[in-house]
Amino acid sequence: MYFREMDPYLREAVEKWISKRELDETILTTGERRENFKKYCRNLTVIEGVLRYKGRVPNVPKIVPTPEQVWEVLDPIHRRSSKKHVMGEQKLVEALSAAGYAYPIADGGLASLVKELVN
Repeated sequence: MYFREMDPYLREAVEKWISKRELDETILTTGERRENFKKYCRNLTVIEGVLRYKGRVPNVPKIVPTPEQVWEVLDPIHRRSSKKHVMGEQKLVEALSAAGYAYPIADGGLASLVKELVN
């Protein structure tokens, strides 16, 4: 099972910016990239050490899942049948959403994770 995830270096840089307001100069080499990065971070927050996406409902930030968290939700669904990918993409997206996860729209949302999984 393979799926796209938030790059670990990007995730670390986002958490560093949100928590400490420190930019990772090794990743963000130009001023334009730094400004785009700050815009990207506007919809993200860190609550109790967990990266969350504010999304369209700003009062209910949801967890940006790690690959392990996605696997924990989708693996039981995936293994439910002997046939590969029995569940449609929308059902898998709904399962991740019901588990309290979200993914930045700028990165394609939860559908991007699922789409790469089933293709």
